[in-house]
Amino acid sequence: MKVTPLIPDGYHGSIKQLSCSICRHIFYVTLADYEQLSPISYCHECSVILHTELHTIQPPEAREVALPSPSKIQPTPPPRVPQPRTIDREKMTPAQLVEEGNAHIKGWQYSKALASFNQALEKSATSAAAHCGRGTALYELKRYEEALASYDEAIRLDPTYAAAHAGKGVVLQHFKRRDEALAAYDQALQLNSSLFHTYLDKYRVLVNLKCDQEAEVLLRETLTRCNQHLLRSPESDAYYTKGQILLHLDQQDEAIRTFEACIRYDPAYLDAYNRLGTVYLIRDQYDKELAVYMQALAVYPDSDRFYEKKAATLLQLERHQAALEACSQAITLNPRNYLAYYTKAEILHAVRRYQEALSTIDQALALHPRLAIALDKKAEILASLRRYDEALANYDQAIRLDPHTIYRYQHKADLLAGIARLEDALATYDQFIEQHPEDFDGYSWKIILLMQHKRYEEWLLTCEQGIAMNPSCREAYHWKALALQRLKRYDQALATYDEMIAQNPKDADAITNKAEALEAVKRYEEALTTYDRAMAIAPKEPEAYRKKAELFVKREHYDEALTLYNRFIHLTPNDAATHYHRGKVLSKLSKYDEALKAYNRAIRLNPTYADAYGAKGDTLNSLERYEEALAAYNQAIKHDPEHVDSYFSKELVLKHLGREEEAQQAHHEWFDRMLHFFQSHFDKQGRQRGLPT
Repeated sequence: MKVTPLIPDGYHGSIKQLSCSICRHIFYVTLADYEQLSPISYCHECSVILHTELHTIQPPEAREVALPSPSKIQPTPPPRVPQPRTIDREKMTPAQLVEEGNAHIKGWQYSKALASFNQALEKSATSAAAHCGRGTALYELKRYEEALASYDEAIRLDPTYAAAHAGKGVVLQHFKRRDEALAAYDQALQLNSSLFHTYLDKYRVLVNLKCDQEAEVLLRETLTRCNQHLLRSPESDAYYTKGQILLHLDQQDEAIRTFEACIRYDPAYLDAYNRLGTVYLIRDQYDKELAVYMQALAVYPDSDRFYEKKAATLLQLERHQAALEACSQAITLNPRNYLAYYTKAEILHAVRRYQEALSTIDQALALHPRLAIALDKKAEILASLRRYDEALANYDQAIRLDPHTIYRYQHKADLLAGIARLEDALATYDQFIEQHPEDFDGYSWKIILLMQHKRYEEWLLTCEQGIAMNPSCREAYHWKALALQRLKRYDQALATYDEMIAQNPKDADAITNKAEALEAVKRYEEALTTYDRAMAIAPKEPEAYRKKAELFVKREHYDEALTLYNRFIHLTPNDAATHYHRGKVLSKLSKYDEALKAYNRAIRLNPTYADAYGAKGDTLNSLERYEEALAAYNQAIKHDPEHVDSYFSKELVLKHLGREEEAQQAHHEWFDRMLHFFQSHFDKQGRQRGLPT
């Protein structure tokens, strides 16, 4: 970033009045500097500090071209961000107060923004800009009716005020008055085609109105518009909108680069930090997410919202004490930050401090009684305390507040199933289906529960019900075909897959599943050909490779299986199961040293992988490295006390080592677990048949 120049001594030309995005101070630059460097976001003093601090936290090689990647940022010590100067507010003009309010909006300080706009309106009740800004502040403070009234007043005063039309559209969209929202967005864009965020708002309305094709066209046109604008003149809103579009298009790497460019261009653009952090959250890259929030806090050290986000990320990293400290900082900065209390309750629940967690979530609900996620969390905490009736009552309250989100029902159903109330759990999904018969999410979660309990006929019936309500839902046909396979009605399953493939010949999932059905009826050559077809359509999807390799193993074609594993392991380099299965094939081919490397790789990726330890033990046993084999079997048993094969193998190894007494003990442990296994199996069969157990 560049330092904002001062007005030279003796200058008598035109000047431009601006408001600093950090210290909120009104400052001036020459008109020539404004036109050459615009937009200018910071006064001279703040730009000097930011320039110095950003150079301090960047590696030298990155200073000329980019900010460091978030993972490399060293957030301590924090930059010296200047405090607001003392300003005689009575002498501020309405325009200056509007600029100040807009700066507060940008810094997520909505109550302060509202105060600035109200003061501007006291000085000039006919300021459309002040009414518009006031509408934005009220919307962010969830005072939606007042926000709509403010936008309407701004439009009455100035019908050509594009931002007011855009803001009105956002409020109307919140009220689900989508046709009116669409008209407001169209009016705004007609007046100002550079309101990039408004294109995205319009896109969301079109999606809600199920105008998918029109929405897709708009999205790509907006991306082109952003790129063209950025070629002419960099602008933070254009970068930010482009980043959001790239996320919609699932181009995450490019979105990350775009949000980073936005931050380089305007280090005070909090929304860009927020969205960049969200991308890393989606990717489970919590260290990078944390670095982004630390970078934001270096610029805005009084942001309670970023302290709350920092706490939530530290929770994901299981750094519980640091997470609690971040929550405390958020609450100190803003005692009414209900999300900070919610996150604190999550942390306390994670460390099993249940009573403290319950007290904390009640504080969140005292601030926001209609916060459905807080009611969900309270139910989870009560369930941990085995207060199941109270937990269910809280789930019911969350569902009443938010009857349209399937996860509310899912959480309740999970608890009911966990306390052996399976029929009530299924009825919970029926409740969602009754209200949303065309939404297949309710059917799919019910199917998963039925699948877990092997109630295949009901699973099939649920699929048929979903298809009847939504005949174009391909997911429903996938579930139906899988149910038919479980019921061993393979001809019907194959017919269902053929119907799906006829409708979409490039449906790699359907083709892969069809191959699996062919394999089940021992039509192996057809299955292999069908797997090849799926791999040709989706060469980067590992499922067809994996299943074809398993078929080769089943038919004892180990060389072919190994060739296939070697081809596709680069698709899943961090999947422990892939390395484990490759190791099994290498063992079958007596390539023991390579097999050990594969098992060790699997264990590094998943240190609790009992099967990998057991297979490693078997390979070491084959190499007569008995002490190492024994250690591997002990690890398998440690991570899975019911790993029956490892007890048996441990007995054999101990006999090789001449440790007969320990071998006898291992034999007894193996026998006890086998007896327990068979007893559980027969008890389950008896329950299924209605026999006494």
